[in-house]
Formats: sequence, structure tokens, C-alpha cells
Amino acid sequence: METVFSTSESQHRDPAWIKQLVSGSILAIVLITGVLGKTKSAMRTSRIRASAMRLLRDSIVGEGKQHIKAMLGPPRALGNGKRAMWYYLLDNAEQIAMAIVFDDDHARDVEFFQSP
Repeated sequence: METVFSTSESQHRDPAWIKQLVSGSILAIVLITGVLGKTKSAMRTSRIRASAMRLLRDSIVGEGKQHIKAMLGPPRALGNGKRAMWYYLLDNAEQIAMAIVFDDDHARDVEFFQSP
């Protein structure tokens, strides 16, 4: 019998791949709610988006730059002032973006903002 899917022994010992899967899924939810928001009520969409953003923030804070880059790709823009920041556009139609604030190599905070 052919094995279609198997997990390696290292995946069982290192649960980091689960966190990566969850992080990617949360990002997908945020992006999809932006598309589906046009067919749902504004209030429901707003609640879904807020919940997805909280989950996305929670999955990013504390992670290293390499892990974040592996999950989200290279940032669209960089901010280098007193603190390093990476910027990602989440929803082009709604002009919603995310800024990840770093202390050294790890994400300290995530901020979401919308262009007027």
C-alpha cells in the first residue's frame, strides 16, 4: 500500500510546523474575510476581521524574523528608526496593512491600520 502522507519523526518532536500551519491559516482567514466582506454584513465582517487579526497578532508576537519571513515572505516595506518595523499589506481593496515591531530579532508587537 502506498503512503500518501506521512510525518517525519522530527515533526513529532518539534511542534514548530504546527505553529507555522496555524499562522498561515490565520493569514488566509484575514485575506479571505477582506474578499468575502463585500457579500456579508459589515458588522459580521468587522467581528470576523478583528478576531482574525487578534489571532494573527498572537501567532507573530515573540517569533523571530526568519520565522516570520518564512511564513509571510519578505516585507513590502521596512522601517528603520529607533525600532525596526516590517510592513505587510493585508487587504488591498480595504487598504489594511500590518506593521510588525521588532526588538532585536523577535517581534514585540503587531499593529494594524487602514488608509483613509
